[in-house]
Amino acid sequence: MRVEQPHLSIRRTASVIGVCIALLVANDLLFNSAAKSFENTHSQTASRYGNATLPSHSPKVNFDLVMQPSSQFALESFITQVSEPMSSSYRHYLSPTEFASRFGPTKATVASLANYFRGYGLSVGKPWSGGVVMPVSGSVSDAAKALRVSFGLARIHGINIPQANGQWRIPSQLEADLVSVIGIYPDGNVPNYRKVNDMTRLKITNANVKQSSRLSHSLSRLPRLCQSGEVQAASLGAYLPSTFAGLYGMNSFYAKNDFGAGTTIAIPEFAATSPTKASYQFRSHLDNYLSCIGSRSKVDYISINGGSSDRSPASLEEAELDTETVLSLAPSATVQIYSAPQASGDQMYLKMVSNDSASIIVGSWGLCEGLNAPSDLNVENLAFKEAAAQGQTVLFASGDGGSEDCYLNGTNRQLAVDDPASQPYVTGVGGLMLSPGSAKGEKVWFDKSYGGASGGGVSLIHTQPIWQSGPGVDSQQAIDNCVLATVCREVPDISALAEGFLVYAPKYGWDVLGGTSGAAPVVAAGVALIESQIHHRLGLLTPLLYSLSRLDPSVISDVKLGENDYLKAHGGIYSATQGYDPASGLGFVHFDRLLNALGRIS
Repeated sequence: MRVEQPHLSIRRTASVIGVCIALLVANDLLFNSAAKSFENTHSQTASRYGNATLPSHSPKVNFDLVMQPSSQFALESFITQVSEPMSSSYRHYLSPTEFASRFGPTKATVASLANYFRGYGLSVGKPWSGGVVMPVSGSVSDAAKALRVSFGLARIHGINIPQANGQWRIPSQLEADLVSVIGIYPDGNVPNYRKVNDMTRLKITNANVKQSSRLSHSLSRLPRLCQSGEVQAASLGAYLPSTFAGLYGMNSFYAKNDFGAGTTIAIPEFAATSPTKASYQFRSHLDNYLSCIGSRSKVDYISINGGSSDRSPASLEEAELDTETVLSLAPSATVQIYSAPQASGDQMYLKMVSNDSASIIVGSWGLCEGLNAPSDLNVENLAFKEAAAQGQTVLFASGDGGSEDCYLNGTNRQLAVDDPASQPYVTGVGGLMLSPGSAKGEKVWFDKSYGGASGGGVSLIHTQPIWQSGPGVDSQQAIDNCVLATVCREVPDISALAEGFLVYAPKYGWDVLGGTSGAAPVVAAGVALIESQIHHRLGLLTPLLYSLSRLDPSVISDVKLGENDYLKAHGGIYSATQGYDPASGLGFVHFDRLLNALGRIS
């Protein structure tokens, strides 16, 4: 029930990109009705269904109960054990069925909830494979009585769909067993949260990357672009895929004929990516790009609740950036592209984890942390915990708003970070740029011509996970800006190049884009190359990365130049320093060295 925004397929421009608008309030996450300001194309009718008067043709409603695990403490302890490199249980992951058996709600809890809803005449389905999601369906009148909320009709894409008019409620002894009820706010208008998308496409300007920088880092001719692609890259000033491969130690994988075969990467999108009679734009442009790079990767299209209907050029281009970037570097990997309406984000994440067919999940859509409903944050947290227990690596872009992730149109210059990147069981990926002044060639991404900077800072919601430690963590700046009773989660964890991405997308054809949206897929490709070699999942990356930053610093190159105070409102508070910093994280990963380090750990 969230509306996310892309981080974005930004092109170079002189204007500042508006990322999001927020009212960051106290630690209890209370918001008022003006807290969210996004564009919404869905109009809601005046029709209201309550517990009393209902028409005879009352429509059906489908929703999901997200249930609490049997023990949060036991689950978190297990995740630590299977994710810490020095643990005897390292990488001993669970299947969804095993997860349900070990950490799912008890049979008594499931039965009590099922009996309650059946008592109102609703149908209750079998819990999903992970055990924490149980589907419910039935008439609106019965749902209204069970959930103690009136319903209206939201008109979405020309179809009337039941929409709850307020906050759901069930008896308190049962409510304690639920994380949330999802699917009853299909147009995204959750009570007290207006959910619409405010992102607009920026006008294209010249984006000429310094050719000397681009060529000096093209250390390999693999992966290769077709001739027309290379011509376009030179014309637009984009980097070649070989630039990224050379920077992050991927060439040794290609030398062994490792292009990511045998791995599956899932990409969540809020754009119309699924091929339909009404829209084939995304697939046709992706197919052309894959032909250019010589990839025969299998691409699966999965729609959640009918998929997204957003065919705007900016959203489709965002999806092309995500998919084309990861396949340009891991062209033999299988890709699953999930598409969902904005209001079905929670269900999409849960389904990706419950399906468990992808070992890597990488996303570039997000929202200022403080704008999320607490229930959304809790559902995400549970989904990503299950992913960690199952050995799925979850990566999300840290945002393009610098240290002020909620800024829009001159308002809300407060320090803020982005969700889901700030979630403790996600590896947040920040952005870098090439700089002749840096010994290793990279500095924190802060580029006025692109209109963005690497998102980073301290979470106002999540406490610091036990594995986030080491030189630079808990700096005085981070401590001073932590509002929680204990130390705060810091973002990002690592970074990668965030500009100069060549894409082929609807309406604009060949284009050059930037943003942390591109950085996260670069890291996902590196993980895929490693998993293809070791034939094993890597799981939650952060415990491994923070451990290696102390024990084997050669695996991760520290970034010591730049800062991310894009608005110049906080005196460059988060600057790149020795060790960890909330602008570049630990630095950037050399995936060939990470592979070698894993061999020594094994």
